[in-house]
Amino acid sequence: MQSKRHDQSPVIDVHQTLVERTRSVHEALHRHPILSQLMRPDLDLKTYQKVLVAYHGFFSSAEQRRTELAVWEEFSLELAASRLEEDLQQLKINTDQSPEPDFDWMDNKLAALGCCYALHGSRHGAVIIERRIATSLPDAPRRFFELGPDPEQWTRLKENLQSQASTPKGFEQLARGAQKTFEQLGQWVSAI
Repeated sequence: MQSKRHDQSPVIDVHQTLVERTRSVHEALHRHPILSQLMRPDLDLKTYQKVLVAYHGFFSSAEQRRTELAVWEEFSLELAASRLEEDLQQLKINTDQSPEPDFDWMDNKLAALGCCYALHGSRHGAVIIERRIATSLPDAPRRFFELGPDPEQWTRLKENLQSQASTPKGFEQLARGAQKTFEQLGQWVSAI
């Protein structure tokens, strides 16, 4: 829904527009040959471990790049990365040699915010995935998937989406960051 500003130009709902813009690449992750197995009753431990290793490298690298840019500290991915590390340690998987993807494309504040949007937003679905994993692999650690969204942080993130993408160029940088995050996550999981 659009409203009008004082100058009579329409104000878009950036969050909703971003959802629509990234819908196809986001939904592709639901059909991803490996990630979709998280929702299956026959999920095996080997596949689950592969996802955790891939996610750990991905979240850690995204957080490292966000830190290098010195932006959006309030949307840090450190908690998610540490939960993944804890799950992997419990499974006795060493993360010291884990490969990490390249986030050089995250080259500005708005691309970083788009990445944070995609990865923090994934916590909404993680709650549903956690219940499935608990059924399929009841003894497997699930600290990352148990994390769930932080409602206050999510509200602040959406407010920043709205305030930061006030120009078409700003919105494009933000959307590119979110789109690239979804795309790269699927590619990364496939490559591990």
